[in-house]
Amino acid sequence: MKNIMIIALICILFFSVFNVFLSVGKCKEPSENTIYVDDGGGENYTTIQAAINAANPGDIVYVYSGIYYENVIVNKTLTLIGEDKNTTIIYANQSGDVLTITGDWVNISRFTIQNSGSYSSDTGIYIISDYNTISENIITDNKWNGIYLKNSSSNTILKNNISNNNHLGVYLYESSNNKITGNTIINNSNHGISLIRSSNNTLTENMITNNDAFGIELWHLCNNNTLSSNNISYNYWGIHLLKSYNNSIFENNLANSSYYDVFLQNSSNNSVYHNSFINTSLKAYDNSNNTWYNLNLKEGNYWEDYNGNDTNNDGIGDKPYNIRGGDNQDKYPLMKPYGTELPKKPEGIDTSFIYPMLIIAMIVAIIFCLPIAYYWRKKWFT
Repeated sequence: MKNIMIIALICILFFSVFNVFLSVGKCKEPSENTIYVDDGGGENYTTIQAAINAANPGDIVYVYSGIYYENVIVNKTLTLIGEDKNTTIIYANQSGDVLTITGDWVNISRFTIQNSGSYSSDTGIYIISDYNTISENIITDNKWNGIYLKNSSSNTILKNNISNNNHLGVYLYESSNNKITGNTIINNSNHGISLIRSSNNTLTENMITNNDAFGIELWHLCNNNTLSSNNISYNYWGIHLLKSYNNSIFENNLANSSYYDVFLQNSSNNSVYHNSFINTSLKAYDNSNNTWYNLNLKEGNYWEDYNGNDTNNDGIGDKPYNIRGGDNQDKYPLMKPYGTELPKKPEGIDTSFIYPMLIIAMIVAIIFCLPIAYYWRKKWFT
């Protein structure tokens, strides 16, 4: 019986060790293949397109620094990575789109993408697919748009520098559930970000400045979008909505617009609160029915030209701020830009407990000190 138990334990130990080694072996199996591109030779390929054509879905295409004079089409699930975004350049020679993405789940990062063609459909990055991530690229000097999403959803545009394009910085057409986050969008010849018939998108934490028209435009049936925590300054207009509904605009800094910071035109049921309007003569316009405050918080926006008082020192103005264009009001205007901590009203010190504590302390002192004094008196004076 004892020998049988020993044999059984040895078998269990053997199979356990076998399974451990099997698991380790599985962990070491690569999940993807990396293909290298160098325009100077010495690697797998000298052009990006040739590497993409040879790649299998899920592969990584790593591109060394250089100037790649080509129009690139990504038609399968790939990760395309440049060695350095400042020196790894895809240059289209003013012809067609620089980079076209037709496959889903594509990741593009660390490239300079420039010099597309001049037709109205030509762009730096043209996306007609879903679940892609475009991150940490420089998208500049394209003859039409910087990034163009058409009939695309669930894409992420993250931490790119999108500048000096001859039309729009980022353009969404009939595209939904996309995230445009943390980008610098400057010096484009028309709008910074433009949406047409695109809903449920999130535009947050972008720096949008010095664009020749709108910083952000939602044009015609752009509904349920979120515009938050953006810095929008030195554009001709800040934010413009036309026939767009149920959007949330909050926690944005709007400053130095040539015309209006926020212009709501024939657009209803939008919510505008916790924004700061600074150094623009025409702050806001609204000819429809929108809410310029958060009713639950009872907090609105900061208006630099607000001339009301705050008699109870709660950080909210005592009278509403009137919005141009109709009867809309910010009923709870903020006295300081949103995010600035308001000074707390000094509170009186509660002294009601001091006297009882003094009495208790005196009683305790008497109880403990009298015996000690009696002891020392008896020891030294008798």
